[in-house]
Amino acid sequence: MNNRFEFRVWYKGAYTFFNFDTLNQESRLFFENEIKNNNVEQCTGLKDKNEKLIYEGDSVKWETNSQSLGKQIIIGVITFDSYNTRYQITTKNNIYAFGKEYQIEEKIQIIGNIHENPELLK
Repeated sequence: MNNRFEFRVWYKGAYTFFNFDTLNQESRLFFENEIKNNNVEQCTGLKDKNEKLIYEGDSVKWETNSQSLGKQIIIGVITFDSYNTRYQITTKNNIYAFGKEYQIEEKIQIIGNIHENPELLK
């Protein structure tokens, strides 16, 4: 979970990755001004089954085979639920809790992001 405080910004059609702790003052001011008009996505601190870091805004495919959900493939976006202070997989029709305590991230694969692949959620 060392990556928990890394961020990425969708900036002018591409991602810019940064960690506030490593930015100098000039860079920090630039990003704080730019962030107001762009999408900032925080790293969850977790990795998918291919060891890629999972960020808010990532489109993911989750192959589940649980008693409650049965065997199915769920495609959704990682979002943050500020009310319950947790990350979740949000689909068109449902919300699924996501995090270390649910032990599902090893079954999740990043397949895109909401900016470059919005069609994945249709």
